[in-house]
Amino acid sequence: MWPLCWIEEDTRVIPIGLGSGRHYIEGFFAPGDTGRAMKGGMAALRIDAVSGGPRSLVFELTAPPAGGELRVTGPRGHVVVSSSVDSGRRLVSGVVPAGALADGENRFIVMWRSAAQGPAGGMAIREAWVNPVGEGKLSYVDYDSLRDDLHIGAGASVEVFLVPDRKASLGFRTRGDGVAAIEVAHDGHEPEMVLVKDAASRPLKCSVPVPTRKNSNLMGVRLMTTERSLTSWSNVVFSGLASPEWMVIPSASPGRSRADPLRSSNILVYVVDTVRRDHLQIYGYDRPTTPYLADHVNEWSIWDNCQSLSSWTRPSTATILTGLDPIAHGAITEASSLAPGVPSIWDPYRLKGWEVAYLTTNDHVDTRWGFARNVDFYRHFETSPIRRTIHLAADSLHLAFLAWLDHRESPERPFFAYLHATDPHGPYTPPKDLIPLFYPEGCPSIESISSERLKLMVCPGNVEPWERDAAEALYDAEIAAWDGEFARLLRELDGRGILEKTVILLTSDHGEEFGEHGSFSHGLTLYREQLEVPFLARIPGVGGTRRHEPVDHRDVPGLLGWIMEDHDQLWTPPMRPNRPSHLSLRGFEKARLQTDEFALIWHTCPIGSCGIPVPEFELFLKDSAETADVADHHAVLCRAGRAMLDGWIRSAAYSEPRSLDERTMDHLRLLGYITDE
Repeated sequence: MWPLCWIEEDTRVIPIGLGSGRHYIEGFFAPGDTGRAMKGGMAALRIDAVSGGPRSLVFELTAPPAGGELRVTGPRGHVVVSSSVDSGRRLVSGVVPAGALADGENRFIVMWRSAAQGPAGGMAIREAWVNPVGEGKLSYVDYDSLRDDLHIGAGASVEVFLVPDRKASLGFRTRGDGVAAIEVAHDGHEPEMVLVKDAASRPLKCSVPVPTRKNSNLMGVRLMTTERSLTSWSNVVFSGLASPEWMVIPSASPGRSRADPLRSSNILVYVVDTVRRDHLQIYGYDRPTTPYLADHVNEWSIWDNCQSLSSWTRPSTATILTGLDPIAHGAITEASSLAPGVPSIWDPYRLKGWEVAYLTTNDHVDTRWGFARNVDFYRHFETSPIRRTIHLAADSLHLAFLAWLDHRESPERPFFAYLHATDPHGPYTPPKDLIPLFYPEGCPSIESISSERLKLMVCPGNVEPWERDAAEALYDAEIAAWDGEFARLLRELDGRGILEKTVILLTSDHGEEFGEHGSFSHGLTLYREQLEVPFLARIPGVGGTRRHEPVDHRDVPGLLGWIMEDHDQLWTPPMRPNRPSHLSLRGFEKARLQTDEFALIWHTCPIGSCGIPVPEFELFLKDSAETADVADHHAVLCRAGRAMLDGWIRSAAYSEPRSLDERTMDHLRLLGYITDE
């Protein structure tokens, strides 16, 4: 993803954090310095001409005294390695699953987070590819430290890797309802089953000799629960080890699996345009914008920290529908389309028999721009100046979707549907009966704000003091109108017996600004109010949960895959030390780098919207309002961030720009993206 440290296939060493030379601010590499990192450091690994799979990726690393965390993600977001590592030399292995590698270039992200502060937080790491030997090769999936009590669910296993001597043995206790089993595999040899015991009747205590081989210096021991529900392993002790270094790697997350498989469920991905997260009741807003969602919050898994990777529709929606960041999918300007060959999130489901429907009310995501490839049903409802809302309202969009459902030739087939509603997008023209719920007292009474007026409000000095409150009230009423229509859609699905057979993902493509940084609307800046969006999932058979870890729109395919593969209820998104966002619209380009510690905005052009000069950098350190710019005090951090963002942008998968015909120009004018000036 980031061209920080490219390692060719025949190169085996990534020198992270060790060696002499100047250290740079944590999390960054100085230009030309491809090996050194501090706390939060990251390198990129590129493997060329690798195809097929599965492949095992083995790391031998030397960690500093305080230890730290190693995480490696594959080219399609698979977590290859996730390891908490103590100090000293360690061997860590990960598997790249079948189908995860592409012919040609495959990029992996190697991330290291030290438990220490400062220069001691680096590590040295050596990597090598290993071809699995036979079907019985141990699968290296995830990592956890050994606890006093291991709970292994049915079908799950825990693998321990160690270097034994000739008299190695394993002692332990088990209890529970499962069948306890131990399997041993030496590198390059078929696995051997050394114990199968029924742990249901009584606790089991035993010591098992571990077979060794002269020509193997690494052994994997798998503790399994092969049947029934659960086995608890305690007092697990290894003796007769040639090396004290060993680790535990669960092949499946312990926990309760869902009772009902969802592999044949329907999927509905629903995007409601222009909804900022902090204007929804379920995220703490004090106005009744989403009464339906608030009343049914116990049915939804809700993520509190989701970010869009752009502040206007085409690039952000393309990320939702591909799982790629804007630079990777290429649909980033008014004249650019999805890059050729970019897959859609429904492609693997369609190959397995799902029927795919695509319905949109936004012109930015129609077939002209490479969207809706490989679908079975497509409807695009164009914008029109004669409509009250310009866009087709959600009630009509939902009726079109329900009509398709009711007239499918093969209703027994599962479906994958994408719906894009645009009601909250400007112009703000909500139903009149909802306006009094939100309109402020003492404010001049208006019932709408036109596209023409919004174009003028974009520039500072063109807004009356009362207009901000009026605009926000009308926007809230638009969201409330959509919430009512969304409630009716779900009731219609329930009445057809479809709702409880359908996984629903709900999000927005971007947010909206109301003068927080001197402007209105969206697609002008990369501040939080234009990037922070809702992210919810309704999963049949799973109650409501609240999740706080950071996610972004690239995680949609991964979340769907987890849901449909019948894993337990603890989906963990990929750990990303920073999240980039990009904006290229109206002739201006900006990029943003978001971490846990700061947000950096890089303006590539010294002139912003409305002809107003802008600084090259804006830097906010844990500033939720993003109003205290401290870029002048952190020049090195800004330059390092610029180097990362510039390399990211230069890797763009741009499609061939197409000319903007008069129809497209009219659409852009209607939405306020361009003017005739």
